[in-house]
Amino acid sequence: MGSSLWAFLRNPFESVTKGNNLKMLAIATYTDTALFGQIANPVILAIYNVYHPIFLAYEQAYGEWFSSDESSIGITSALMGLKKQLQSTLIRQWDVDIQRHYDLKSSRYKELMPHRRKSFQKGSYQGRYSALTSLIEAIGNDAILATLKGQILAFKIDYETAMINSGVNLTNTGHFSAALEIARKAMAIALMQVYFDLGKALVGNLKRIGVYFDLHNIMNRKQTTFQVTVPPGGFKLLFVHTFKPGDKVEIKNTGKAALGFGLMQTRNKMLPNPLLITANAKAITTITGSQIINQNFRYFVVVNTSEVEGVCTVKRMW
Repeated sequence: MGSSLWAFLRNPFESVTKGNNLKMLAIATYTDTALFGQIANPVILAIYNVYHPIFLAYEQAYGEWFSSDESSIGITSALMGLKKQLQSTLIRQWDVDIQRHYDLKSSRYKELMPHRRKSFQKGSYQGRYSALTSLIEAIGNDAILATLKGQILAFKIDYETAMINSGVNLTNTGHFSAALEIARKAMAIALMQVYFDLGKALVGNLKRIGVYFDLHNIMNRKQTTFQVTVPPGGFKLLFVHTFKPGDKVEIKNTGKAALGFGLMQTRNKMLPNPLLITANAKAITTITGSQIINQNFRYFVVVNTSEVEGVCTVKRMW
C-alpha cells in the first residue's frame, strides 16, 4: 500500500476549493482585503502588488463563468420554474430565516451569505447550483439551521435533477468553465506564495500569518465532492474508506457512459465487472454501504468499460 503524500507537499488552497469556485472567491477575497489593509507596511505592499493582479484575473474569470449561459439550449420548463422560485420566494425565505438567528453584520452571517442573495438571483444555472452547494456546506452541522439545511437540500436535489433532465452540465459552462479552472489553480498558487512570503517576513511570529487567510473556509473537513473524468477503459481511485451499511455515496453521471463503482483491495488493480454497481449515464444514483461487495476492502473506485469518456460528480454523504 502506497504512503500518503506528505501534507507539506500539498497546496491546501487548491484542494479545499476543487469543485467549488465560490469558495475560492471567498478565500481569495479575504486575503486580498487583509493585505490591502496593511499596505502601509512596505513588505506587505510588495506581496500585495504581486497577488492583487492574479486575484483580479480570478474575479473576472468567475464573473464571466457565473454570468454565462452557454448551456441554456434545451432547458426544460421545470428547471426554469425552479430557477424563478429560487431567485424570488425561496432565497428571501432562507435569508430571513438565517437573519432570525444571525445578525446581518455578524461574521457567521457573512460565512453563510458572503454575497447576500446575489449568487442565487443572478447568473447561470450552474452558478446558482454552486451557490446552493456552498450554502449547504457553510451550514454544516449548525444545529440552529438544521431544519433550513434540510429544506435547501431537498430543493437542491430537485434542481440538479432538472438540470440533468435538461442536459445541463452540473459543474461547468464550456469555455468559461475551462478558463475559470485555469484561473482557480493560478489563484491557489498565488495564495501559497503569499503564505511563503508572509512566513519569511514574519519569521519568529508565524501566528500572525493567520489574520491574512480565511481560516474558516481553508480548514475544511475531508473532501466530500469529487469531479471525475474517466477515459474509455480506465478507472480512478476516488477515496479510501471503510464502509458501514448506512454510508451513502451520491453519483451524478453527467456523461454519455455508464460507470461502475465499487471497492478493491489495492489502488492499482481494476475490479472485475461483477463486483461493480452501475451508475447509468445522465442520471443520479445513490449507493449505500450495504450494496457494496467486499466491504472489507477500502479503495473506492470508478471504472469506465465503455468506448467513450465518462464524466461524473461523486459526493460522500457522511
